[in-house]
Amino acid sequence: MIKNCILIVLLSLSMLSLATEKKKDIGTENIVKLMLLRDPSIGVERKLGLRDVVELKALMNYSYSYSAWYLFPEIQTGYRYYYNILRREHQEKRSKLNSADFFLCNVGYRFQNILSASDGVVIDHRLLSDPYRISCVCQWGIRRVYHRFSFEF
Repeated sequence: MIKNCILIVLLSLSMLSLATEKKKDIGTENIVKLMLLRDPSIGVERKLGLRDVVELKALMNYSYSYSAWYLFPEIQTGYRYYYNILRREHQEKRSKLNSADFFLCNVGYRFQNILSASDGVVIDHRLLSDPYRISCVCQWGIRRVYHRFSFEF
C-alpha cells in the first residue's frame, strides 16, 4: 500500500514538472521584423520585461512631391510599451509576436540622400540642404499578427 502511494506521488510530481516546462512565456517576445510595403526595413525587438521591448530598425525612406523624389537611409531605435498584452493573454486573445496595443518613443537618424530626381533628371545630393536629420517621435499604435504577417496602425 505504501509503495503504491509513493509511486502515485512520484508520477504526480513528474507530470507536474512536465506541465511547468511546457508553460508558455507570458508577456512580450524577441522578434525579427522585415517590412516590405511602407518604408522597406529590417528590425529587431528585444524583450526587456513582461510588457516592454527595445527596438532597433534600419530602413530606406523615400519622399516624393509633384516634380521630385528622394531616397535616403535611416536608422531608428526606440522603446515600446505593450500596455495590454497581459490582459489579451488572460482573455485568451491573440498575443503571439507582440500582437497588442503599444506606446512608442523613437529616435532616428536620417543619412544624406543617396538618390534624388526631378522631372527625370538625377540631382546631385550634395546640393540639397538637409536640416532635419535627427527625429524624435512618441506615438500610440496597434499591432495585430495573423499567420506571421504583422499589421501596425
